[in-house]
Amino acid sequence: MQLSTGNIEEKLLRKRNLFLKLIRQHPGISRRECAERMVISTYSATKLANELLKAEMIIEKEALEPSGKGRPSLPLYINPGYEYFAGVDFEAEYWRFVIIDFAGNMIFSNTEPFFQLDSSDKYISLLGKYLKDSIIQSGEMWGKVSSLCVGAPGFIDKLNGLIVYYEMLPHFKNIPLLEIYQAITPVKIMVNHNTANLGTYDLWKRPDQSDIVLHLLIRSGISAVLVINGQLYFGANNRAGELGLTDINGTTLQDYAGFIAINRQLPDLPNDFYNGSVDIVEEVCRDEKNKEVLYKIIDALACGIVNSSILIDPGEILIYSTLFNEDNRLWKRLLENISQLRTDKEMTQITVKSAGESRYIGAIGAALAAMESHYIAN
Repeated sequence: MQLSTGNIEEKLLRKRNLFLKLIRQHPGISRRECAERMVISTYSATKLANELLKAEMIIEKEALEPSGKGRPSLPLYINPGYEYFAGVDFEAEYWRFVIIDFAGNMIFSNTEPFFQLDSSDKYISLLGKYLKDSIIQSGEMWGKVSSLCVGAPGFIDKLNGLIVYYEMLPHFKNIPLLEIYQAITPVKIMVNHNTANLGTYDLWKRPDQSDIVLHLLIRSGISAVLVINGQLYFGANNRAGELGLTDINGTTLQDYAGFIAINRQLPDLPNDFYNGSVDIVEEVCRDEKNKEVLYKIIDALACGIVNSSILIDPGEILIYSTLFNEDNRLWKRLLENISQLRTDKEMTQITVKSAGESRYIGAIGAALAAMESHYIAN
């Protein structure tokens, strides 16, 4: 059967997008390496590279050392200035906005406080204001933005871009996020669950991973996403991963192990405590009352993490939380507790890592998701 012209064009487009994705994830990759990964001929890879070079989507840099006779191979790189993408990430305390260039580097960011309001209309107004303000602040950069992804908290209707509800904020219900932002800008907009963008970010940073990775987002609430062999798993109704809603005797995990729980029990902590500085965490823990409360919260969190990992049995747990930006005493206690609990349950030990400085990871992951949606390669 003969392929229609449309099918041929679609196949060529996907091949081009996969080529771009490889160069973005492996800066300096050669034509030959691209050909091997894509299972195409070196001739086809060279032809693709020449087309993208002509379109100024990619660039060549210094020559590699020649391995034999003939012209040395020139490593390929994404042209950062070709096109931009934007990402939004928010939860009960902060709204964050970034713009990334075509190579995935953050080139603009803006953070605004998010807080409890008494009606859906007020949330709708605030969400719109923050995007408008950020677009204005980004200046000429916004003119090169092709699409925007919004990482939304809570339970979302992804198809319609609707946040059904967000349990951390009582009046945050039926928020038409897609409609709000489409009224502000004509660029392509998509809505994603904010936790899923963490997996997207990690897959972009570590493109060749083949393990099962459990990504945990710990801030106002506690949520998770599972990556299996390089693919994000969301569940049948896109609701998998709401770890904080785990109910124990009428109390959810995030009620006694999230940032809201910390703030409720220790309302006078300095604001920069949540940035995880070793020195500030140490100073806060010098107060015995603070230390007792924080240790109980960390212990409960460790228990929730271990219990949630029993059925999933991941090879690695990656934790995103500003509280664990640095190797402070709370992070060390969390690791010790997870290890001890797994030993007590006669489970093998597991690799648990902090994502490090995590303030903008969700927003960058959203922007990367926008890019991947714009350049679908699979």
